[in-house]
Amino acid sequence: MTTENKIVEKTEEVVATEVTKTASTETSFAKVSPRLYGRPYFQRSKSCPFSKPNSPKIDYKDTRLLSRYISEYGKIIPRHITGVSAKKQRELANAIKRARHLALLSPTSRV
Repeated sequence: MTTENKIVEKTEEVVATEVTKTASTETSFAKVSPRLYGRPYFQRSKSCPFSKPNSPKIDYKDTRLLSRYISEYGKIIPRHITGVSAKKQRELANAIKRARHLALLSPTSRV
């Protein structure tokens, strides 16, 4: 074998491996593409957890329920994150403030 034949064989091997790489990436791209090109900023509409039947009632004495809607720093989590309706968010905020005032909840949950 001459050096020219070796070079031609090497280039054919490189081209063959590149073809298999591109073919494998195309197939993996085809599997992922529906998720990538769907609606990337779409979020499922959240339903209020307090408006459903048999849902818990908002009460200032129920500290376990209220603490789920308070951040680690003691801030009330906004409704666009929790999915609570506007009316129930106002009730929830008043219950949290009342529980804080009566010292049922600490100002922050950090220890």
